[in-house]
Amino acid sequence: MASQAASHELATLAPVQRRLLWTLGLGAFGLAFSITTISVALPPLLHTFTKSGSLIGLVIGAEGLFALTLSPVVGPWSDSFHTPLGRRRPFMLVGLGPMAFCLLLIPFMPNLWTTTLLVLAFYFAFYVYEPPYRVISPDVLSPSAYGRALRVQLVLRWIALGIALVGGNFLL
Repeated sequence: MASQAASHELATLAPVQRRLLWTLGLGAFGLAFSITTISVALPPLLHTFTKSGSLIGLVIGAEGLFALTLSPVVGPWSDSFHTPLGRRRPFMLVGLGPMAFCLLLIPFMPNLWTTTLLVLAFYFAFYVYEPPYRVISPDVLSPSAYGRALRVQLVLRWIALGIALVGGNFLL
């Protein structure tokens, strides 16, 4: 019964807003998939370059440093930024390309140091993209669509986690 009500709610949205819900959901999918793939598949990849668990832990743990230092800067900055693209989209555009580039190149790096540099660049781009993405809904959606947008994002985030946990090692 609840799923019928949810599908009825989605059906009553205008096509443009329904497409926007799925577009925002794909952002959640991409964020969850990329960070989970890095977290799951990177340790075995780094282990081919070094046997030091401390070094591997430092590379993986650097994500927390980027989260703690970049998020508090980028989030408020994106709140006060004013461009023709809006407040948050410029940050998302700046982060998206490097994030994808780094994720695609990591498996082809020849040694620990170049892999580490790409991973750190990925974390930097991720935390330039992620804080503005998390709060873009009020800028682009009507208040009545917030709940639906969060549901779509949550479902796609869980799907991305499942795919990354099962198939992430095949990518790297």
